[in-house]
Amino acid sequence: MSIQKLFNFISNTNNLTISIYKKIFLLFCISISLSAASNIEVSPYTSKNANFIYNLLFCDNLNLFKPKHDKDLAYWEKAFFIQPNADEIKSIAINPSTENRVRALAYNWLRDSGQPSTDDILLGVIIEVPLRLGLDTLASYGDGSIRYINQSEKIVFIEQSGNVEIEKLEKELVNLSAKYLKNNNIKIVKRSAIPQRGEIRITFLTSQGLRIIEGSMSSLQAQSDTNQIIGKAIEILTVIVAMAKEEKK
Repeated sequence: MSIQKLFNFISNTNNLTISIYKKIFLLFCISISLSAASNIEVSPYTSKNANFIYNLLFCDNLNLFKPKHDKDLAYWEKAFFIQPNADEIKSIAINPSTENRVRALAYNWLRDSGQPSTDDILLGVIIEVPLRLGLDTLASYGDGSIRYINQSEKIVFIEQSGNVEIEKLEKELVNLSAKYLKNNNIKIVKRSAIPQRGEIRITFLTSQGLRIIEGSMSSLQAQSDTNQIIGKAIEILTVIVAMAKEEKK
């Protein structure tokens, strides 16, 4: 199945929900507030919720993660927002057991504070494909976390699912992407408007910032290394569809 056909299939699946994870993530489970939506610069969806989740994927705006209240904060929320401390934030960044999105925030904080790290680690891969009804976005972080927003603005959260197959595919996607970055000099860039219809964008979330490649679907699929990355993303989406079908039974 082509990636376009797969995305279209998911968009036409009614009530796409998955709730069979060890952790069921709701839109506000990390104590974030939609009041932060005023910081959003890219809004590819009609839904404010979808745009908010979309912008969280890239971990390039710490303000979006700012908690609404000062009570019951996670350790990393305290480190960033209560009493920021460079040593503590550095320990978060270099700790491989820390969630990769939080590590990305920590590396960004250190860099913005004039204390950049020499580490160059891949922490996630975000793939965007504009389709007839809108933008399909798949984000995989290599630590059991997957986010998917399809063109009809249905949102899937996967967090420590315990699904051996999907966790294996996610690690393979990250490994393929790390290999690609090692063999190609992809510059650090700022995020921009979404790609045009007929194109695909792959954003590599690294400890040094965002590295982005973009082109027509056919051109990227014609290259062996990027075609493998796209192929692995298709495999992940196939499993997501199967999980959704199973959940509906």
